[in-house]
Amino acid sequence: MSLKNVQVFIKTEDKELEEIMKGIMLEMGAKVVEVNDISEVDFRKIDVLILDTREISDEWLFEFINEVKKVNQRLKVMIVTCKNNIKSSILVMKVGITEEIFFPIEVKQLKNRLKSLLKSAEKEKKEGFFSNLQKSLRALNFVDRRKLVRTKEKRKETLKKVEKNEKEN
Repeated sequence: MSLKNVQVFIKTEDKELEEIMKGIMLEMGAKVVEVNDISEVDFRKIDVLILDTREISDEWLFEFINEVKKVNQRLKVMIVTCKNNIKSSILVMKVGITEEIFFPIEVKQLKNRLKSLLKSAEKEKKEGFFSNLQKSLRALNFVDRRKLVRTKEKRKETLKKVEKNEKEN
């Protein structure tokens, strides 16, 4: 599977987990975005965001996700968490987190979830591209029609001027 147009950002303090996820992403052909600080990430260009929530408060997480979704509504978000309870899951759904995976993590399960998430992100990205292309073509078509109408109007005006000049002569 090659998902070379899908950009992924992984945020975790667990270097071993980060390396496992990067390996899976690269194996699938996705591009892993690496920065020194999360503030350097251009979330408009990210398709998949993976957050390890063990070191993050719920308030910060949900505020952060809401802010990121304001700049990129199509962003797919996966959280890796140890909070396996109904309250947490409801909050996760409310904020628009796509996937939730719980510790202890099974690599096979992680791989399957990531694969599904990447495919979904790629599909949405393509649909967004074609939707934008379609809108652009419609806009160009509209502009071309306006030009055609203006050209016809100018021809009519020119013909009237020519006829008027002929009558005067």
